[in-house]
Amino acid sequence: MIDVPVKSIASNRDFGEKFGVKFGDILNHEGVSEGISEGVKARLEKELLYLKEHKRVRRIKMERIFEISTATAERDLALLRRLKLIVFEGAPKTGMYVLTEKGKNLLSDASKL
Repeated sequence: MIDVPVKSIASNRDFGEKFGVKFGDILNHEGVSEGISEGVKARLEKELLYLKEHKRVRRIKMERIFEISTATAERDLALLRRLKLIVFEGAPKTGMYVLTEKGKNLLSDASKL
């Protein structure tokens, strides 16, 4: 997996720990934490941080950035949509995934802790 550059947020270890706790709480609350490995959680967190920095992303770009298969990218995006942290905007061929207010608030709240 490529180490995704996410400015100062990723370099702040405290943020990563706080975000991981808040993200874990959301997963537990939604009943989806069972069967999700720590590696998958870490990748999902990096995907959200990427979205925070770059504002939008296409599935195919996620595949390249995180060196994951199409199926894995689709599973990750489906889970983040189910958690209402991202939404797809635009036409099917040209649209992109963006953070929802809930996703933005999650990242914002973790950076304030």
